[in-house]
Order: sequence, then C-alpha cells, then structure tokens
Amino acid sequence: MSIIATYQEKRFDGWRTFELHENKLLVKGKYSFGSRFESDIPLAMLESSITRVWSRSKIFYNAIVYCSISAILLMSGVFTERGPDFALWNTWGLLLFASAMVMFFFGLAAGKRIEWVYLLSKSGVTTVIIARSGPDASKFDSFIEAILHQVSLTK
Repeated sequence: MSIIATYQEKRFDGWRTFELHENKLLVKGKYSFGSRFESDIPLAMLESSITRVWSRSKIFYNAIVYCSISAILLMSGVFTERGPDFALWNTWGLLLFASAMVMFFFGLAAGKRIEWVYLLSKSGVTTVIIARSGPDASKFDSFIEAILHQVSLTK
C-alpha cells in the first residue's frame, strides 16, 4: 500500500507522524519521557467533516500556576517577621526562585496557541486529533484536505 501523504508534529510533550494510505491513517509517536505508540485508523470509520480548536499547551497553564504559587510563597516569606533572610537569601528561597524562573521560561516557550483539527468517527466520537505544530506546520492544511478527500473516496 502506497503512502499518499505524510505529516509530522513535534511539541514539548512528544512527537507524532501521520501517514495517509488509501484506506487507513497510520499514526506513530512517542511521548516525552514516555511510551511509543502506533495505531491504524480505518478511513471508512471517519466523517468527512472536521472541528478546529485553538488552545495552549498544558505546560503553559502549569507554569502559570507554579509561578503564582512560588510568588505567593516568596512574598509571604519577605513580609513575615522572619524578614528577607527567609525568602530569597536562604537555600530554599533560592531553589524556589530558580525553579519558578525555569517554569516561567517553559511557560513562555509553550505559550503559543496551537491549532488542532479533530476528526470524528461516524458515531461522533473524536478519533484523530492533529496539531499545526512542528517541522511540517506549513503542510498542515494540505494534509487535512488530503485526509478529507481520501475519506470521501472510501465511502
């Protein structure tokens, strides 16, 4: 079976490669610090319509929460009777400040909104989710069109 089109995503949380064949969509990927996976999705089970969503990575929201909690902890240390020696000048304060800065820069790096396309099955369940992200982001629209065209041919 020949490959009609390919698309590759890369994000902070891992990577995925999509290969469009005549009657299936092959999805291969790996989560960062996690498992590898490979899945065949028959095109005959997909609807020829899509849903588009724009959202930020979970890392962005986690970074906001972590930096906020760190700021509260650091500020509470500064304004207590123990004074600034507790907040920024001891080991724990410095570690908290350094880790908050690392999370801040992770949040900046992951703060860009990503466009996602959801492909639904005939029963209305989200079956495939593809992001406009990574080295093939410029091929995103043409890849989605190729999938929809191939889905319409398999009906």
